[in-house]
Amino acid sequence: MELAIKVIVALAGVVVMGVLGLTVALMKLVMSMANGDVRIEPLDEGELPKMLSDCAEHIEQGEVMGFAVEEVYRVSLAKMPPLDTVVLSNPNRCDFFAVTRTAKGDLKPSFSSVREVRHTPGRVSVDTHSDSSEKILPKPPDTFGQAFEGLSVAELHERHAEGVRHLESQVPTTREPLPIGLAAMLRQGVMFDAKYVMRRPLWILRLPYWTLIRKRQLVNRPIADRWPAGHPRFAQAAATPRVYS
Repeated sequence: MELAIKVIVALAGVVVMGVLGLTVALMKLVMSMANGDVRIEPLDEGELPKMLSDCAEHIEQGEVMGFAVEEVYRVSLAKMPPLDTVVLSNPNRCDFFAVTRTAKGDLKPSFSSVREVRHTPGRVSVDTHSDSSEKILPKPPDTFGQAFEGLSVAELHERHAEGVRHLESQVPTTREPLPIGLAAMLRQGVMFDAKYVMRRPLWILRLPYWTLIRKRQLVNRPIADRWPAGHPRFAQAAATPRVYS
């Protein structure tokens, strides 16, 4: 019995230290992003053919859906390994399809749609990811995110379209081109989201919950399920849309 207790105490200590280490790492990451430690640069020409080749199947699927390649970036957030991303856009430049190659070489498709709120200069958006890690931290009221695992690109696109239709039914919007370039939008978005997290009460203490528990509760949960018609968040989004400059 005494040995069992010692083992349990030792394991508990390992878990606590692991959670503390994760919390500190995430805290530093969020603070770095809020301070603008974000680099978004065109992928080097020497690496471009390999990236386009790796993503060829996804790019072809995107083209069937009406998207065309707009940019290929290398995104570096603080001290994290860089991520290479192919971004495709629709002709109106308000709907986007991205394919990100992780440090391990995995390809992660995602969709994003940005809508201008009527009678304001601000915008709201819907983001649909294929990776639950994108749902770790809370987002501002102007962003409606969802993540689905195990879906094809076509299925993911349909879930995204459903989310966009739900948003458009709740917030009066128009489909206008982005007023700035993609790189500037991404950089501003990262900084804006990080600052929002830091404004949340007790945000550092809540990082373990957001990281280890909350994100699993949100996977495979559609926007319409999380924020049904009439949810207060839609009024918040319309009143405080994101303004890019």
